Amino acid sequence: MDHSSLYVIVKEIISGLSAKDQYFKSLPDQLDETVLLNELGLDIITLPDLAEELKTRLGGRDLGIERLLNPTDVNSMTLGQFLAHIQSALAPKKGTQTVVYVDDEEENLFIFTRKYGKRLSLKTFTDPLKALEYIRNEESVGLVITDEVMPNLTGNQLCDEVHKSKPKLRFILITGNPNSDEDLMYRTLKKNRFYDFINKPLDFERKGEEYFNLIQGILSFDW
Repeated sequence: MDHSSLYVIVKEIISGLSAKDQYFKSLPDQLDETVLLNELGLDIITLPDLAEELKTRLGGRDLGIERLLNPTDVNSMTLGQFLAHIQSALAPKKGTQTVVYVDDEEENLFIFTRKYGKRLSLKTFTDPLKALEYIRNEESVGLVITDEVMPNLTGNQLCDEVHKSKPKLRFILITGNPNSDEDLMYRTLKKNRFYDFINKPLDFERKGEEYFNLIQGILSFDW
């Protein structure tokens, strides 16, 4: 994620916080990486709240902002340096594989991220077309977990499109199977589209670790 994209997220978060807290002030529309954080009202008082919102917005990842929370660092840090710190924290570590989860129901993505965001390098999408573009261009993707029934592309269609350029990439299909298609699992597995098949609703309370072990097993196997 580049600095411009990160700045948009930070600006949106601060806009919401400024409506509730007088310590926050709205950021300029244009990104100026040379401006100091404290000139923007970002200091040891406001940064912890921003850090919490950023952590939620960016999938629960540890951004390490708390390590910056001393007056010396904060008072001398530019906005560009702050965004670079976040960018570095988000970058997949060497050898880390990204799990992509695609589901048009945002609540499912939220629950999945809350459950596994700290344990996996995770990227979520509600739009399968945007997911397709990301998967095609991101070399770190090691597994795609996808809903079946979605606007624009079904899970099977997404898998077919990805396999045109990345035929070995593994998929897990998550579906409520609303059409009661008893042959769906058989057909998808037979055609080698999906490594496994999980029914909705996801049961994190009883099967959360089972799901995680399945994901880890796929990522760790040398295909």
